[in-house]
Amino acid sequence: CTDTRAKEEKERAIEALKSRIECGEGGFGNLCFISHSGDFKMRSNVVSEASVSTRVGQWWGAIPFFTASLVILCGAIYAICLLVGYDSFEQVCFNPDLVIFKFEVFRIYTSAVFHISILHLVFNMLALVPIGSGLERILGSVRYLHVLLVVATSNGLLHVVIAYISAHNPIREYSHFMHECGIGFSGIIFAMIVMETSLSAAQSRSIFGLFTVPAKWYAWILLILFQLLVPDVSLLGHLCGILSGFACLLIFTPFCLLSFFFSVYLLY
Repeated sequence: CTDTRAKEEKERAIEALKSRIECGEGGFGNLCFISHSGDFKMRSNVVSEASVSTRVGQWWGAIPFFTASLVILCGAIYAICLLVGYDSFEQVCFNPDLVIFKFEVFRIYTSAVFHISILHLVFNMLALVPIGSGLERILGSVRYLHVLLVVATSNGLLHVVIAYISAHNPIREYSHFMHECGIGFSGIIFAMIVMETSLSAAQSRSIFGLFTVPAKWYAWILLILFQLLVPDVSLLGHLCGILSGFACLLIFTPFCLLSFFFSVYLLY
């Protein structure tokens, strides 16, 4: 009788234990564990983690239309140059002397979308995506496209004027500014940094994640750091980018409208 009763109690305990299992039939790849309450739960042993391609897709999908289009355009131009072996960048770079005396104004725009190396392209595009995305969300896509056109034109105009004045300075001539061959999107990015920082009302900005600086000094500190770290970059091109950004913010109506109509005249 004792053995029978013990056997029955054991069977009842097993049935009670089974009734507390909440993980169902289980199946391949699943296991049950005991929670703090003593109940059985189901936990998948397959960790649900987004793949690299999924994360890249999500990152790319969050980029606004015209900013993404600029990345594609610059990347496609670089890829085509690589495939056909084109490296005559002096034909498309921004050269103030040729813009003034041969009226090769197309260089204002071609110089922005060509890049001389993969690192040059990648660094510029990685800077463009967050700055351009923020500015496009603030302004809206149509106005953002207008601002890009205005900034590219005003940047080129300022570059030509400052280079010409520097080369004909009666105190000390800096004639090399007239013959610089500037290329890349970074000048426009500097103008976008000024505008996006001002319009977003940010109080501080991070420099490469190492330290923060007041937002109003952000573009100037980047200008100095890039010149120290990469001496071959165009100081005048970046400086004109900053100045054109401030000009569009401070005297938007006369300056930017003038640049807009001038750019339309050049394109048509």
